[in-house]
Amino acid sequence: MNAFTAVLLQKYTLDVTDRTALVNVLRTSANRSMESYIAPLLEETQLSVDDLFETKQGTGLIELPIVYVLNNLIARVTNRVIVGEQLCRSPEYLQVMSRFIRNMSKHAGYLRITPPALRPYVQAWHSILSYIFFFAGGRREPLKGLRPYVKACIDESEIANEDKSMVHALIRNPASVKTVEEVSKRVLFLNFASTHTSSVMLSRTLFEIATLPEAEIGAMRAEVIQALQQEGGWTKKALLRFGRIDSALTEVGRVFGLAHVGSHRIALEDLSLGDGTYIPRGSTVVIDHQPVHFDKGYYEDPDKCDLLRFYRLREKEARTVTDPKHTFVAADGHRSPGRHACPGRFFASYLLKIIIGHILLNYDLSFPSGVKASPKTVQFNRAIFPDPRATLIFTKRQ
Repeated sequence: MNAFTAVLLQKYTLDVTDRTALVNVLRTSANRSMESYIAPLLEETQLSVDDLFETKQGTGLIELPIVYVLNNLIARVTNRVIVGEQLCRSPEYLQVMSRFIRNMSKHAGYLRITPPALRPYVQAWHSILSYIFFFAGGRREPLKGLRPYVKACIDESEIANEDKSMVHALIRNPASVKTVEEVSKRVLFLNFASTHTSSVMLSRTLFEIATLPEAEIGAMRAEVIQALQQEGGWTKKALLRFGRIDSALTEVGRVFGLAHVGSHRIALEDLSLGDGTYIPRGSTVVIDHQPVHFDKGYYEDPDKCDLLRFYRLREKEARTVTDPKHTFVAADGHRSPGRHACPGRFFASYLLKIIIGHILLNYDLSFPSGVKASPKTVQFNRAIFPDPRATLIFTKRQ
């Protein structure tokens, strides 16, 4: 936790150091409520896609700067269950929230290269920088929009017997600090944690799906249709049967990931390892993902992005749909840091499957003329994400 706080320089970016209530909500309340989340998430996906996927006049095609568009789509859809229907559809709220999410990591990166002794002075200059940070995506404006909503939720939570949104669940959690300002900051943190990573994963996965032969995309689409028919519509059990989509998400996470390194730790005391390595107290230690994700002893042809890799592994081992082995949410040490794996990965899994499933049922995917492969990755401050200038073509299915 100390390392995570240091990486994001939360004192200056999010100002949330105690995330106990957030973790509790994601691990317990959100997972228990997932079945009830599916219908609103699907509805908001349908509405968001209709609003954002604009057909190019004269062609019938929809060409989108996919990273930017999906960032806005994810922000709206996730906020449907975070803050509810009314606020998630507010253009003003989504504008400042999306801008904050896009730029939060950049702020941390820029501050990290600022000498530590100067950071408090930068923070003290807030009155001068507030205008700049408004346009650069700081936390001031989204907090301004959140406070009235959070105040109303706190008042409601005192008499309500159920959680109407994740904010209500956060307020009712025993570990929560129940003040408008502190709850609002945690909602901001929840937005960043859920939207940024999901948007990157969704963009890259759609780019990689677009490289598949039409027969494989058709099989992925047919599996979605069959799952919905078997389970009577969009349900938790149906989403568990989206095996090919789950495999695609898992493989994208293995090959591309979200950052070059992970599992940040800060040494609380001097430490000598068995091979003679000495780690001084206060040092930051990270794990390099490359040797793990591209281990030839564990993965066959590891340099290849094979979207059906984990689907075939599960088929070979006859895994049931409820068995998490070789799935996007698995925390087996090969792709996730064990008990410190992201507590929101189950919510993210269902969210991404809903969006990808809906897009596949309603659109064909292709690259612009002359483009044969998915875009290269862009790297900034250890983070990895698709080229934000890259586009995809969506053609409405009849």
